[in-house]
Amino acid sequence: MKSVTQALQALPQVDDVQIDLVASGVSTVTVTGVVPPEMVRRAIEEAGYTVLS
Repeated sequence: MKSVTQALQALPQVDDVQIDLVASGVSTVTVTGVVPPEMVRRAIEEAGYTVLS
């Protein structure tokens, strides 16, 4: 998840990133700041992960 954290922290106007990691399951990513959800989704997908919602 380090790559996801780094990708999200690199986005403009991201204040904080928290990831509740669930091995072999669905993890929750919380981003604090003023960043459009589509930018968050794209950064996660570009890091190689699937976004469910």
